Amino acid sequence: MDVCFSGGAKGADLAWGVAAEKAGHQVVHFGFKEHKGKKTHIIENEFLSLADPFLIQANKTLHRQKFPRDSEYVNNLLRRNYWQIKDTERVYAIATIDFEKNVVNGGTGWAVQMAIDKYIPEIYVFDQNINDWCFPQYVSRIFWVRMSKSPPKPYGLYTGIGTRELTQNGQHAIEELYVNG
Repeated sequence: MDVCFSGGAKGADLAWGVAAEKAGHQVVHFGFKEHKGKKTHIIENEFLSLADPFLIQANKTLHRQKFPRDSEYVNNLLRRNYWQIKDTERVYAIATIDFEKNVVNGGTGWAVQMAIDKYIPEIYVFDQNINDWCFPQYVSRIFWVRMSKSPPKPYGLYTGIGTRELTQNGQHAIEELYVNG
């Protein structure tokens, strides 16, 4: 069975969900009670905090603002990112990459970094600035490499996530994967 894990937020998350459903895949959009996006699986409050050690580790690489933050809602959005990658076999993301810092920008960066920290072997990011797929090269440290061809078609247990600011090129990249991946 093919299952797409996502976050149900407008933009890339919902686009992954639509494309996955069209391909006949099951879609699980993770959310929590106060979350305003589309939700098919509510993470109960007592389980949200299980993500904290993974977020603390990711923040060491990302060098973002402190975690936990002052806002419980923001903390829970970040915790939801962990649940999106917790049981995944591969990650597909639409975002932008900061090639100088070697990190994915925005909220998507948290999920991608936690996937890297878990050594998930297949991580693919479509960078909307360069309109190309990239993958993390694991050496002494992570750096992002442009792919010579598109990633494989989504299958198995996979995560489809990304920016709320989805461009036409990002939308096309998602749709194209299910057709030609």
